[in-house]
Amino acid sequence: MHWLADEIENLRQLAQEQSGVRGGRGKVIKAITRLVEDIGARDDVKGSFASHDGFLLAFGGMERGRAESLAAIAQMIVDPALTASGRMEFGDLQQVLIVADQEKLALLQSGTFTIGIVAKRQTHLGQSLSQKQ
Repeated sequence: MHWLADEIENLRQLAQEQSGVRGGRGKVIKAITRLVEDIGARDDVKGSFASHDGFLLAFGGMERGRAESLAAIAQMIVDPALTASGRMEFGDLQQVLIVADQEKLALLQSGTFTIGIVAKRQTHLGQSLSQKQ
């Protein structure tokens, strides 16, 4: 299996299990923090973050200010993508990818959380994130 896909699925399951459980949200945020720090520490990734409703929850490999800005912008991107995915009957939104001439931004959905990954344009994220480091 694919390491990142497995981690995202584990987060979804943990969030469902901990929903309504006292202290459960803290466990989920710890797991998200660990994941984005792991992603952000990779050589071919410029940084990663996790957000909820545009608010930064955790980040790795980048400065806090950039992570906060990207978290807010990610929400502006994900909201219409969720609407479009539903209206076009594509199913649940899993990711949005923006590729520019210098960098790319992958936005992955895990329940109500968004995980963002910034990398150089040439980076093949599927390969880079397929195995645990």
